[in-house]
Amino acid sequence: MLFRSNISSSCSASNKKNYRYTHCIADPEFPSSLFYRQSETEPYTPRLNFEDQAGHMFVDPAGRHVSTDKGFRMAKANVCVREGRYYWECKITSGIPKQGETSEGHVRVGWARREATLESMCGFDAYSYGIRDVSGQKVHLSRPTAFFPPGENIEVGDVVGLEIYLPSLSLQIGRAHV
Repeated sequence: MLFRSNISSSCSASNKKNYRYTHCIADPEFPSSLFYRQSETEPYTPRLNFEDQAGHMFVDPAGRHVSTDKGFRMAKANVCVREGRYYWECKITSGIPKQGETSEGHVRVGWARREATLESMCGFDAYSYGIRDVSGQKVHLSRPTAFFPPGENIEVGDVVGLEIYLPSLSLQIGRAHV
């Protein structure tokens, strides 16, 4: 079982080859055997996934706030999106400050597939899409392009909403076989 104190770095167990272990419980369907299955950790709500994040990430116990001291890294959510329209919001609590204050770092938010590398920023590779706080640029394959109007940034206190629409699985599978 994984235990966390207040805001702490990822304390998922791993071995010397850096394989990560996830939370599991004995399966009640097999009471006399040693069969286990993967299980969610508390809290049982949409949140940042405690196991699916880069090292050096600091996540609060509720899984709602994340920070790092080692540059751009990624933390993914515990919600899977395969088809349909989804929307989520995040409030920027540190990063580019309002006018006249010193910077506390930078922020990127977005969507990522499970194949996206955790040790880089959102939008780094072909498996993630992000928005930069600087100039509100959208980023994919490490290529920033204009997205926000000129002169606008994502600043501390802003709420950023991200929506994605994925076609139905039957349509995705049909295109894969063509």
